[in-house]
Amino acid sequence: MVRKLFSFFDGILDRIFSVIGAVAFSQIPEFIQQYIQRLGGHVDEAQHQVELIKEAAQSSGHTLRAYIEIFITHTDPSIVHQGQLIQRTIERARELAETLQAMRDASVFAKPLVFFGKIKYPIARATLEDFQPAVPITLESLVYAFIGLFFAWALYQYVLKLPIRLIKRTTRGGLRKNQKGLGGSSLR
Repeated sequence: MVRKLFSFFDGILDRIFSVIGAVAFSQIPEFIQQYIQRLGGHVDEAQHQVELIKEAAQSSGHTLRAYIEIFITHTDPSIVHQGQLIQRTIERARELAETLQAMRDASVFAKPLVFFGKIKYPIARATLEDFQPAVPITLESLVYAFIGLFFAWALYQYVLKLPIRLIKRTTRGGLRKNQKGLGGSSLR
């Protein structure tokens, strides 16, 4: 009776974990898509800032490099700080654009690797805060759902059920020893 009840709940938990894994993993492509969109917005804004800096350099009759050099070599620390800020803005625009291009160029299944390799944590955090789950209907999402189903099933079967298996083995082993001991003593 207890064994049948355990098997019943084991089957239910097995399926619950599998479904949760499938649903969670199917959201990975959607999250990455929303991250790429947010990253694209950051790239657009950063490039807009760089264009404004270039216009300021041009209107003062300097190249961008010469314009920055004026700030960096100035004797006033406040102006030097502004030059450093300009340099960081230009560098950030370049870095964000490279990350966006790498994400766009990555194959469907390489995207998670590129995402984790080049992740911009503030952008990822903001994406997670505004994340809108979607019903996946793409082949990519279905493949991720299958991977999630298998992963969660394996997690349940080989990690979460491990303590139960160990208890069962210990209990069975103890019962067998006791039964052998009882059977042996009764023969004497």
